Amino acid sequence: MTFLAGFALAFVVSAALTPMMRELALKLGWVDQPDARKVHSAPIPRVGGLAIAAAWFMAMAAVGWVDNAVGDAWRANPDEVIGLFIGAGLIVVLGLVDDVRGLGAWPKLAWQVGVASLMYAAFDYRIELLGNPMGPPFELGLLAYPVTVLWFVAIINAINLIDGLDGLAGGVALIASCTLFVVCLLQPVELTAYASIALAGAVLGFLLYNFNPASIFMGDSGSLFLGFALAATSLQGSVKSRAVVAILVPVIALGVPFMDTLLAVVRRVLAGRSLFAADKGHVHHRLLALGFSHRRTVLMLYSACLLCALVALALVLANSRQAAVLLTLYLLVAALAVRALGIVDFAHIGRTARHGLLRRRHMVNHLASLQAAGVALRGATTVDEAMERLVGWARGSDLSRFDVRLVIGARGGVRQAEVQFARHGADVSPAGHEIEIPVDWALGDVTIRGDVRFGWAVPASELHLPEAPVYEWLAMVLRDRVLEIAFETGPRMVVLPRGQEGA
Repeated sequence: MTFLAGFALAFVVSAALTPMMRELALKLGWVDQPDARKVHSAPIPRVGGLAIAAAWFMAMAAVGWVDNAVGDAWRANPDEVIGLFIGAGLIVVLGLVDDVRGLGAWPKLAWQVGVASLMYAAFDYRIELLGNPMGPPFELGLLAYPVTVLWFVAIINAINLIDGLDGLAGGVALIASCTLFVVCLLQPVELTAYASIALAGAVLGFLLYNFNPASIFMGDSGSLFLGFALAATSLQGSVKSRAVVAILVPVIALGVPFMDTLLAVVRRVLAGRSLFAADKGHVHHRLLALGFSHRRTVLMLYSACLLCALVALALVLANSRQAAVLLTLYLLVAALAVRALGIVDFAHIGRTARHGLLRRRHMVNHLASLQAAGVALRGATTVDEAMERLVGWARGSDLSRFDVRLVIGARGGVRQAEVQFARHGADVSPAGHEIEIPVDWALGDVTIRGDVRFGWAVPASELHLPEAPVYEWLAMVLRDRVLEIAFETGPRMVVLPRGQEGA
């Protein structure tokens, strides 16, 4: 009865608070504006996640006064409960600030890592063993901290990333929390089971207003909170379990958002984009692109989540051999689904990977060539020799043009050092690429003024060049060596000929 009461209390509070949050958001202008990446066409109030969080907090606080097994567990584990409240509160604050004012990806990530670290160090929310269906569990030792932080950050962002359609993130969280409730009952872990079913009630009350067509969004205050709550409760439920596959259960139960997040990372890495760059390649975007309606897409993903939940529950009841077979089938079906939906173009991944390897190889060759030029410059004993060595290096590079113009003043004399290298029939056209680096330095009675130019006949996108500061480094090596020579010998009034041609 306690679990049913907790579910009912959270549901009623959430359902009552959500319309109030909608009116508040409209008055304060806390609305989600449509854009090219989003599927809604009109501003929608957000911060509905505050209703979910408030309902869950109320249900969790209320059970501490109940005289039964759950209430006893609440009072017997004050650090666990306090940690859950503090961590959840900090995450809700992060989400609310992001909803109202907007935050960059790195500050949000840093806050999440900080909260996860606090949960690990102060409240003993830790992953110290990894389940192994093939044998005994793995002891993490020193890796326990980074794995725990990764656990929190991964689940928090998995729910956040899948929050792209009306009711999607809430429905996924509802199914996952119900799954965790059943898993915790089977252990049994009463307090964690209660936290999971209270979360389910809070989400269901909000879904009354969030299912398509939604009248309010949960915002980051909701999606980040749900991710944290699922991460914390699933971790506690798994750690207190004796099953060797326990830690895999929440991963399987959250299979859809986990897969979506993993594929987003793969997609962005292979495309050479930031991990935090938004795109329309998520699983729900792909289903919409295939012609499915908004509601049907959400219902299809609900069905996929239910299948994942059944597999997770089966893992709890299975022996090691059966668990290994289930996991193999699960991964096979997931791979086939990804391929069938075109969520990831494996041929494109291959092409992108080959392109990335080629680009990396070109960049390494460029860096090695520049390093060799720097070594050669340091060995020059005169300005003339330094220039000649640079021309020799340019001949062996892929440069179309290379110009150096320096005016050196030292000990009352002035010397001009100028060299130009250009391949026959090649020049830097408007479609090509050029890097110009000014050289302007004074030290004592020695001055250097001029510039160094690197030119290619093709655009930078085809060259796979390192960043410009690497070429600045070579210009600075030249400057420093010329300074050393000038201090040693003073300038000789010799002007190098222009237009030294290379083959």
